[in-house]
Amino acid sequence: MLGGGLVPGSVVLLAGAPGIGKSTLLLQLASSLTAAGHPCLLASGEEARGQVTARARRLGLKVDGLGYVPGRDLSQVVATILAERPVLAIVDSVQTIRNPESDALPGGVAQVRACADALVSLAKEHGTTVLLVGHVTKEGDLAGPRTLEHTVDAVLTFEGDHRSGLRVLAGGKNRFGPEGEVAWFEMTSAGLVETETGPLIGEGRAEAGCATALALAGPSMVRPGGTCRASTPGGSRSWRPSRIERCGAAWAARSCTARRPGGFAWTTWEPIWRWRRPSLRRAPASHRRPVRPSSERCR
Repeated sequence: MLGGGLVPGSVVLLAGAPGIGKSTLLLQLASSLTAAGHPCLLASGEEARGQVTARARRLGLKVDGLGYVPGRDLSQVVATILAERPVLAIVDSVQTIRNPESDALPGGVAQVRACADALVSLAKEHGTTVLLVGHVTKEGDLAGPRTLEHTVDAVLTFEGDHRSGLRVLAGGKNRFGPEGEVAWFEMTSAGLVETETGPLIGEGRAEAGCATALALAGPSMVRPGGTCRASTPGGSRSWRPSRIERCGAAWAARSCTARRPGGFAWTTWEPIWRWRRPSLRRAPASHRRPVRPSSERCR
């Protein structure tokens, strides 16, 4: 995700909706690094030490060597980092920490910018890797000033659906490695477990009349099927007629619809959900060629 590991002196921003599992992911990361002999410090403005310990006990993690400091006061967090000199300092979250020299409220534009600038300067000067946690708004944008994304070295987005245990860690900006990396996790009773995408999308098997679309805005897989049939008029299941007509124009250029007068398109969604991303509507029209010899279904 980060080009092979954490770079000393870098600042990484982890953004995600509240309650999606950011704190759990970072606690597992800190526990693994601490067990490997790399000291870590957790500055939490949302959980007390007892709550962090209870979460670690519930997940079966060892956090005896993990440092902790209340993450509400910027000066206290900076002083603790300078005193303990950890390899990784986790600030959870940038919306709860405040600079006592400013009268602005925590989470405001002035406070977020001032605290982020101070932590970035600390990381660059002393070589400590700082991992900032940021919340996102209902529209999916990072809460706070947009300049925060330009200040840090890497931006990771943690997404998921509360109705499902699947989570997606997507890499955005990255000064030290490739962008666009994606990691999949599943939330279990033992915490987040990395999983492969193969079983989620049919283990790579191509089925006639079926296209698989991956929605990066969430971890759910959708499999829209497009089928061409002839001789009888028909309509669309679960699709609006206007959308079928647009996809039908794409089918007509390359598929069996162009060779069968009176043919019509029949589509289904598995499961039947309403998707807001227009790009997902292209999947049924992304066939390669008709399936032979006897099937009329098009990939």
